[in-house]
Amino acid sequence: MIYASARDITDQKKTENALKKSENKYRKLFEILDDGFALHELIYDKDGKAIDWIYVDVNEKYKEFWNVQYDIIGKSFFELFPIAEKMWVDMASDVVTTRKPRKTYNWLPNYKRYIETTEFWFDDNMFAAIFKDITKEHLASEKLRQSEEKFRNIVTNVNVINYAIDKYGIFTLSEGRALDKLGLKSGEVVGL
Repeated sequence: MIYASARDITDQKKTENALKKSENKYRKLFEILDDGFALHELIYDKDGKAIDWIYVDVNEKYKEFWNVQYDIIGKSFFELFPIAEKMWVDMASDVVTTRKPRKTYNWLPNYKRYIETTEFWFDDNMFAAIFKDITKEHLASEKLRQSEEKFRNIVTNVNVINYAIDKYGIFTLSEGRALDKLGLKSGEVVGL
């Protein structure tokens, strides 16, 4: 005697295929990101205080960003960066605890670059971080600030009056040391 049993698994297979398609889509997005991306899981001591994290996943840009030449999945932060400051773990712990994202801007002298880091809660004790090199933008902004400062020094220290008037005859600028000779202060006639 032969007994046979059959079960329709069409819906199960559709779900599995949809999940696989979704995973592939997000993996592709993960890999083509222009910024470094890392997924981490916090490690806690016996008192429940975050003391380190483990790298769960990183994209290739992350490895390029930090000049990592080997697999770091499963390794801890302090194992890879033994001289790093504990504040990084504390900040990540705060993101996981509060579930509020954090954006920071830092100068990294060892890498000679400015970075923008966005950290956000991911799941349970996990957080993700996106690293963006903003060195070019920062340096351009600094050059602009210095240029504006030089211009401001020239405008305010040369013994002349610099002014601008809009199409209605209203002063929009009044600067310069020669304003003193007229008994006026910088900007005093703006709006008149």
